[in-house]
Amino acid sequence: TSTDVSIQLFDDTLFVLREQSRQITAQGATTIRYTLYNDPQGGAVFSATQDSWVGTITTGDHRVYRVMPAGGGLHRAEELDHSKFPDCADHSPDSLALADSITSAAPASPAGSAPQIDSGTQINVMVVYTPSVLSSLGGNPSAVQSLIATAISETNSGYSTSGVNTALNLVHTAQVSYDEAARFEAALDAATG
Repeated sequence: TSTDVSIQLFDDTLFVLREQSRQITAQGATTIRYTLYNDPQGGAVFSATQDSWVGTITTGDHRVYRVMPAGGGLHRAEELDHSKFPDCADHSPDSLALADSITSAAPASPAGSAPQIDSGTQINVMVVYTPSVLSSLGGNPSAVQSLIATAISETNSGYSTSGVNTALNLVHTAQVSYDEAARFEAALDAATG
């Protein structure tokens, strides 16, 4: 049997969610995927850890709502305006030069051996976050873990819906200290030591 949950985000915004699947991640988060009652194209994903939960609701007409911890046991709901998001691809000269430097620095296969081919069905991911991310979630590390679990689940759902035969596998999370306005190389140095 499925479980229905009603969530009223705003005075004029009520959703009835029907549980579709439930998963417990290796990091201990419970991630629940829902369909939207009376909106077969919509869906939701919520992830919960010890004392915090994060969720995203997407309607069939592409409205997106996010529920995030605000601290003190409270949560905030917001409708995301995707028109204000930057384009996904970064074709700037700096980005392309960095990609070229990473490719050229890749180790060569030993003489006479064929390169190893990876099926790509699983991508192991480490997620690092800054103190400002923790602060934006009310200073609660469980909220960060819930947000990360939600993002992984949403990404895997997107892959599946698009017919992409791959999935992200979260292997580690950690807080790092670096200036978020710094270039990518500084972020990589902060994460790798």
